[in-house]
Amino acid sequence: VEEVCFTSGEPTMRPELGLLVRWARESGCARVSLMTNGRRLAYAPYLASLVDAGLRRVYVSIHGDHRALHEGLTRAPGSFEQTVAGLRNVAKLVSGGMELHTTTVLTTRNLGRLCELREQLEQMGVGQAVFTAMQLAPRPEGGVSGLMPRYREIREAFARMIAAMPGARGSTFLVDVPLCMTEGLDDATRGFVERRVHYEADRSAQGGEAIDAVSTGDLDRAFRVHGPQCARCGYVAQCPGVYRAYVEAWGWEEIEPVR
Repeated sequence: VEEVCFTSGEPTMRPELGLLVRWARESGCARVSLMTNGRRLAYAPYLASLVDAGLRRVYVSIHGDHRALHEGLTRAPGSFEQTVAGLRNVAKLVSGGMELHTTTVLTTRNLGRLCELREQLEQMGVGQAVFTAMQLAPRPEGGVSGLMPRYREIREAFARMIAAMPGARGSTFLVDVPLCMTEGLDDATRGFVERRVHYEADRSAQGGEAIDAVSTGDLDRAFRVHGPQCARCGYVAQCPGVYRAYVEAWGWEEIEPVR
C-alpha cells in the first residue's frame, strides 16, 4: 500500500482525525494524506497538529476562482475564503516536505474559468491540480444533471487551458473522462487510474459496527457501463466505462471507439 487517505464526507469533522493519522503513520505507511474542503485548515494550529501526527499530503477541493462561483457550487457561505486560507497555510509547509494537491469537479458553471483557476492555484503553490468530470450515481436528484457538461466540452475547455498554460503540463490532469474522449490531448495530462479500496463504517451490521471494503472495480461495476461500440475500442481493457447517469443525460452519440 502506497498511501492511506482520509476522505469521504469531510474528515476534519471527526475529532479523532489526528489520532487516526498518527495510527496510519505508525503502522508504517509512507504517505498519509487528507482529502478535504480545506476550510478547517485555515486554522494553522489545527493543521500543525495533523502534520505533527504524520500528515504528508493534502488534497483540497476547490471549484472556482472566485467566491460567487465556488460558493454557488458548495452552497456554503464563507467557504471560499476559508478554503483559500487553508490552501495558503498548507503551501507554507511545502518546503518542509508537505505535498499540496487540488481537485476540481468540472461543471457547466466553472468550465469557462479553468485558466483563471489554474493560474490562481499555481500562484498559491499547488503542486498538482486534478480536474475531474462529475461522478454520478444513477438518476441523481436535485437538478444535478443540469450542471453536467458533455465530455467533448470538457476536453475542449481543458485543451484550451493547457495551450494557454504550457507550464502546467505534467502537473495538471484530467480524470474520469473516458480515454476515447481525451484523444488528441497531451499524454502527460490524460489522467491516471488508481487502484484503491475504500473502507467505510457500516453501522447497520448485525452485532454492531463493521467495516465495508469497496474496491475501485466494485464502484465501477455499480455506476458505470460500456456501450455497444466499446467492444471495438482499443482502450476497453483499461476503461472503466461511462457513468450510467451521463448516458441517461447525453446518450452514446459522442463515444467513438479508438482502433
